[in-house]
Amino acid sequence: MSTIGPRALALLFAVLALVACSTPPAPAPAPRRARVVILTDTHVIGPQYTTPSENSPNDNASILHTPDRLRAVRDRINAMRPRPDAVFVLGDVLHDAHHSRDVEWYEANRSAFSVAREIFATFAMPVHVLMGNHDYEDECDGSGYPRQLSEDLFRRFFAAQPYYAVEYGGFRFYLLNGQQGRTWEHGHADCGNGQASFGRDQLRWLDDQLADGRPSVVMSHYMGLLWAPDEVPADPARRDLRTIMRNRRNAQMYLGGHTHRWLDFSAVFGHQHYVVGPLRYDDDNFWVLDLDGDRQTITIVDRAKAIWSNTCARTWSYDGTPAEVPGATEQGDCVMGAE
Repeated sequence: MSTIGPRALALLFAVLALVACSTPPAPAPAPRRARVVILTDTHVIGPQYTTPSENSPNDNASILHTPDRLRAVRDRINAMRPRPDAVFVLGDVLHDAHHSRDVEWYEANRSAFSVAREIFATFAMPVHVLMGNHDYEDECDGSGYPRQLSEDLFRRFFAAQPYYAVEYGGFRFYLLNGQQGRTWEHGHADCGNGQASFGRDQLRWLDDQLADGRPSVVMSHYMGLLWAPDEVPADPARRDLRTIMRNRRNAQMYLGGHTHRWLDFSAVFGHQHYVVGPLRYDDDNFWVLDLDGDRQTITIVDRAKAIWSNTCARTWSYDGTPAEVPGATEQGDCVMGAE
């Protein structure tokens, strides 16, 4: 049997050392960062909607502009530098959109569903939508259009489940559905009381997801003052959405719409809790969020554009560092406070 002599052994070790020194170090992990845009209450109408019959003159004026305002904000978002990674729409995507119980009718006929899908397809980044009360046209007595139909149409036209999660920049975004619990249950005493309810299954799903500690943003259509309490009294840790948000501190921010005003309820709920202004009234109504998953921080880069308690926002430029446009003329349907 041959053996390795001392000189050969020394040479072998020298070669191994040289190889070890020449091996490049593993690359550092890429920074977990992203920029996303938040919209709400687009209320896109289809060709069937011709005569406004809304709650106020301001509502009547705004509703006919909804497709054009969504196109306008699309152009502004596509032109942003740096370009955002995603857009979120916080419900009331559509308005008066149901005209048949047959799913195939919506593929064969132009409607609010197809108008919105065509506009979303021209965004330069993914658009994620969640469902608001106007995205359903179900009634407590069982008349109207079944909830299952609306959810099937959202899957087909927008690839959106009734509730789901996506990830950007090291953060998880939860798109919840406030039309899944007792306040939307046919025949229930609380049905139609104006509150959001999420239901046992959705609350359990959210709490289980948040248990991993991942920094998160929770979103649905309704602000917290309109969440139904005590949905699951037998499960104290998951009795309602407010309880889960209080217990899971990695849920850093809540965003909603519905109330058609810019509102800040952070002091009430103990976490960042905002109502975003409705795009229906003004194409300035959106926020840009910068996410840093490594530092676990969220920065609303244009927070100062919000005109609190108003249906409108200030005009900002996004070609580089976001900043207000001095002297910009307001073009929206603006109302301060309650109408």
